Amino acid sequence: MQTTQQKDTVKLTITMPRDIRQALESEVPKRQRSAFIAQAVKEALGKTAETDFLAMLKSVEPVSATEDSVETLRKIRAERTVRS
Repeated sequence: MQTTQQKDTVKLTITMPRDIRQALESEVPKRQRSAFIAQAVKEALGKTAETDFLAMLKSVEPVSATEDSVETLRKIRAERTVRS
């Protein structure tokens, strides 16, 4: 019987450096390699998304502590309306 994970999989052909393939074959049992590669890709994509999010946060201009938060939100919304 197939698990949900098996039903949602696709076959994929990839190319990688020979030394990485050799390391993969020596470290990961044959029947676990697809899951290992899938998890590695998932983690790498998560790190990329996290890096992009942190970069976006760094690009946001700091708000003056003396400015009222309601007024700040009004300015932000007004800027978005002008851009649209």
